[in-house]
Amino acid sequence: ATDGNLHIVFAVLKKMEKLFPIGHPEHIIMTGSGGNQGALDGIREGYVDQSSSHPWTDLGIIADWIERRFNGQEIHAETITNPNALWSPAHMKKTDMGWLLVFSTVSVNKDNVDDKRLWANQIERHFE
Repeated sequence: ATDGNLHIVFAVLKKMEKLFPIGHPEHIIMTGSGGNQGALDGIREGYVDQSSSHPWTDLGIIADWIERRFNGQEIHAETITNPNALWSPAHMKKTDMGWLLVFSTVSVNKDNVDDKRLWANQIERHFE
């Protein structure tokens, strides 16, 4: 499921009395894609097994290549590394549709759910 739908899955499983924590013999494996706060909370609470977190808060680095193009510079295939980023390395590559900056997603589980570099751990919560 996408992480945005995990709350629906939780509600349905709870209503069916099928929501069991990880380790319980009747636990249904739950994974998601997005790495949002709900998914990370579900991992912390022991109901969600994994989520793939995208590097949303770092996507602004694409502005570096936009600036290069505006300044008449060529873009070249390259590898971008940042020792402080979970997505590192990323790759700029030419595709049939143009240039593409490819970031890695990060598999989030109980071992790294509190890592401050995950985007959902970087945003302030307004609705709890």
